[in-house]
Amino acid sequence: MTVYYLTKIEKYASRSELNEIVIPALEQLTRLLSLLDSGDHRALALWRGPDGVDFWDVDMTIYPMTFLQAGGTRDGMAIEWKTNRDGEFRQYAVGHPGSNPGKDATQPDHEIRLGENRIFAYEHEVFSYEEAADIFHHYFLHDSPPATYELRDLQLGFGPDGKVRGS
Repeated sequence: MTVYYLTKIEKYASRSELNEIVIPALEQLTRLLSLLDSGDHRALALWRGPDGVDFWDVDMTIYPMTFLQAGGTRDGMAIEWKTNRDGEFRQYAVGHPGSNPGKDATQPDHEIRLGENRIFAYEHEVFSYEEAADIFHHYFLHDSPPATYELRDLQLGFGPDGKVRGS
């Protein structure tokens, strides 16, 4: 499968193919993540396209079905992973290993700005661009974040088509 990335710049999204023909993937991902500023450059998503479909022919009303995405600033971003495990779509917040606050924790209180919007994450779910680049590179190679990272199910309620129910 071909790997694509999607960037949010101002109110527009642009997509490109991520390959290692000229520049190694880790170097490209590090650069893209270092540009996040929560304003005009506020998000990056990495996903796989369908086999045998040309880049320009990918149906963007269907894809991406699964992805790894980050939003925020180069010094403080949240990472989420949408996957289809066991035939069921789920989306997780990714956190540093060994620091999950567990069931006794209050609501996430670290604000991540995404342009006019904001999300909230636990402190252990906030990454620098360098940390995020390693996670994105692992996803590029293996279709998942490293197993050592904590995953918090965001319980978004996806239907069988991969879309959030009721949206």
